[in-house]
Amino acid sequence: MKQVAVKANQTIFDLAIEQYGMAEAVSEIIGNNPELKNDPDALAALSYDNGFYFDVAILPGLVITVDTNSRLIRSNTIRELNNEITTYD
Repeated sequence: MKQVAVKANQTIFDLAIEQYGMAEAVSEIIGNNPELKNDPDALAALSYDNGFYFDVAILPGLVITVDTNSRLIRSNTIRELNNEITTYD
């Protein structure tokens, strides 16, 4: 397991691709990080309530746990990406 800080404008999909190399790892991230929450500013800008939305940025600086032994990790994909992924605008 390792700890990773969420960067500004990262969605859960961004984290899954950046840390696991595949979007299908979203459920594992949620399972390992029940405290996940969206950025309140992003929620307010969209007039969303306080639920968790997959397509909205996560609170920047929030530290999440990544299972480094997960069978979902695609090391070759992560190496190819080799940069931070942020898609929320």
